[in-house]
Amino acid sequence: MSQNPQLSVDAVYVLSVKKFKDRIEHIANETRRVGINFEFIFTHDADEIDPDVDKHFFGDCPILAKPQRSLVLKHIEAWKYCVDRGHKRILVLEDDVIFHDSFISKMGKLCVDLDPISSYLVYLGGADTKVPPEYFLATGLIIKNPIATTDGYITDYSACKKKIKLDS
Repeated sequence: MSQNPQLSVDAVYVLSVKKFKDRIEHIANETRRVGINFEFIFTHDADEIDPDVDKHFFGDCPILAKPQRSLVLKHIEAWKYCVDRGHKRILVLEDDVIFHDSFISKMGKLCVDLDPISSYLVYLGGADTKVPPEYFLATGLIIKNPIATTDGYITDYSACKKKIKLDS
């Protein structure tokens, strides 16, 4: 059963780092504000990456810095959770997202459109480059501006199964 029926996803995973207290507090407040239940993925923090796992995924000459490798491994962990737990669809978020007020309703509509499709990953990144009216009406230097999309993605069981099969 879905933890987030309003989103039409079985689970929401938030990628974070145990020692990032400000980001943990931010995402807890943000998800509470819009009524999303979630689970943190704290495994594979940069200072805790298992050397054998590091070598398996990144080889002897890793191009990515440890924090970047950590983030890749956290994504893989979310995909494994999806498959191991038999989730039909998951939402994966980074810990610094700001939800637009219409996020829940737009996610619901997106999921309806995704229902007939199998094996997808839809990026929900902050690619919205519009300048909102608040920029021109603001009287101060700081303008609170939630993005229309979030730094995350929605994916399904089939796509996750294919992705984790590649890492074997």
